[in-house]
Amino acid sequence: MISLGGVMFWYSHHDVKPELPQVIHFPNHYVAEETVEKKDRWQDARGDQRYQCILSGHLAETDQWINWDLTVIEFQEESDPLLGYLREMGMIINQAQFQANQANSYLDQRPGLEMLDAGQWNCDRAYLDTSEQRRSSVYLLSENRVIVFRFTPSMELSAELMKQLSAVFTRTDLFKS
Repeated sequence: MISLGGVMFWYSHHDVKPELPQVIHFPNHYVAEETVEKKDRWQDARGDQRYQCILSGHLAETDQWINWDLTVIEFQEESDPLLGYLREMGMIINQAQFQANQANSYLDQRPGLEMLDAGQWNCDRAYLDTSEQRRSSVYLLSENRVIVFRFTPSMELSAELMKQLSAVFTRTDLFKS
C-alpha cells in the first residue's frame, strides 16, 4: 500500500509541462484523435539534454491504435555524439576503447538494423531498427543531436514524416527553460 501511494503521489506531481513545444504532429488525414500522452524535458546523469514527446491516436482509415515516441538528445560539447548515438541504439561500448572509425563495424553486428538514406533525412546517419516484434525505431544523428523515433505499429515512413522529423534538428526551442 505504501509503494502504491508513493507511485500515485509521484504521478500526481509530474504532469505534462504545457510550456514544452510539441515538435511533431500527426498529419490530419492520417490520424484521428491525436493525444499527447507525455511531454518532458530533463538533463540526464551525463549532463545531456533530453526531450521526450509521446503521442497516440487511431489510424483514420483502419481505426488501429498507434503510438509515437519521439526522444531528442542534445549531447554536451565534451561528449562524443557518435558514441552517444550508438548507446541510444542499445550498444554497450567502452568509452575509453571507442574509435569513431569502427562505428560501422558496431552497426553491422547489430541484427535488425537497416541503413536509411541520411540525405533524405537531412542528417549524418540514419538507421531503422525492426528487431523488436511490436515496434520499430528510427535513429537519426546530426552534429550533436540525436533523434530517436519509436512507433507502433510498423508503417511506411512518408516524405512528410521524414521532413517533420528532420526539422527537429534545427529547432532551438526544445531545451530552453
